[in-house]
Amino acid sequence: MSNPRIIIGDCVDVMASWPDNSVDAIVTDPPYGLSFMGKDFDKLGGPAAQKAWHARWAAEAFRVCLPGAHVVAFGGQRTIHHLTVALEGVGFQVRELFGWLQWQGFPKSSSLPLALDRHLGKLDDREVVGKREGTFPRKEGTWSMASDLANKSAGERVECYVTAPATPEAEAAAGWGSALKPCLEPAIIVRKPLADAEGRPLTLAANWLMWGTGGLNIDATRHPYNDKSWPGPDGPSGWAKSGTEGNPAAQGFAGSDTFKIRERTPDECQPSPLGRWPSNVFATPKPSRAEREAGCDGLPAHNDALKAHGAGTKALNNSARAGAGASAALRGIEIHNGHPTVKPLRLMAQLVKMITPTRPGAVVVDPFLGSGTTAAAAVLEGYDVIGIERDPEYARIAEARVRWALAERGRATAQGDLFAPAAEPPPDAVDVETFDKETR
Repeated sequence: MSNPRIIIGDCVDVMASWPDNSVDAIVTDPPYGLSFMGKDFDKLGGPAAQKAWHARWAAEAFRVCLPGAHVVAFGGQRTIHHLTVALEGVGFQVRELFGWLQWQGFPKSSSLPLALDRHLGKLDDREVVGKREGTFPRKEGTWSMASDLANKSAGERVECYVTAPATPEAEAAAGWGSALKPCLEPAIIVRKPLADAEGRPLTLAANWLMWGTGGLNIDATRHPYNDKSWPGPDGPSGWAKSGTEGNPAAQGFAGSDTFKIRERTPDECQPSPLGRWPSNVFATPKPSRAEREAGCDGLPAHNDALKAHGAGTKALNNSARAGAGASAALRGIEIHNGHPTVKPLRLMAQLVKMITPTRPGAVVVDPFLGSGTTAAAAVLEGYDVIGIERDPEYARIAEARVRWALAERGRATAQGDLFAPAAEPPPDAVDVETFDKETR
């Protein structure tokens, strides 16, 4: 059984109290610097301030990580470069750019023809030429998620007016907008350089023998065949459907002068029975309300606050990170997990398994625990985990979700009746402490 630990405090202060070379892996979802939903935790300032903010926690993460330890950190599409520069600046080596794919984002695009008519003072001259079913009724015939009416009527299907351009300039810009549909949330994967205790470089094999780190768990994170986490060709032979047809050995190996490493036989290129090689994308939907709420039924409900926020906050609807809490509250669903940016358990489990060693005593850390998805995923997969969260309310949500994960893990690994109800873990199953910087 895994040993989860939650520390309430600032991650920089907490990690500063840890010894060098003591952490095996970090999987985290730090603030994106988008001022999301007006939350103070996401207000990181401009580009220079964001780099400096990330550099503070990244420096401590670098110090406590073992040589060869990987860090996976999510970021915003428009701000992840600040995070990447900070991680590289403190000494980490960039290894992969990873993308979480989900198809539920809505394009927050401005209509260029409408903007032109507004700029030219001709907005009121737009002629109504029809109606269509939509969610937010506005005379301009545009989709504006920032309006109070839009937020108050979230989920309702109503008629929207369709209007025609009022100026030649707007007519010439027909079909133009300002944004794409957000389907990808990026993460950067970095690694502490392979080295001995004195900092002398090591090979991957030597680093693995000394520290047990440096590699990725390929077989544990393969995409099962025909699984939707892989959005590419289906089936065990789907990887061979491009390039040279017919000969598996020719698919990017022996048949390509560009990518050829050495001549390979067809037997060497057969698909693995374990699944498709893990990729740097992982497709899975945003977490359902049931997944978010699992284990949280004993916590206070947040419906009133979320309703008020959902009815009047522009930032909620203009962000690609918009969570389901406010819209669920508006529909009358009782909300106990009020965290706005909850990641899917399956996504975080994939990343935990990918970079965390399986040897006894290995631990994965999340310095920005939030509502506890990383910790819950680690528990479900049987890993020891430490989560750090400075907000006591979010820490309580994380504790509830981790306790649920412990119960689910216990049921899954129990001998005998596979359909037995999940056993409630003992009160001390989750180690929760409040970090006191002054006494350390």
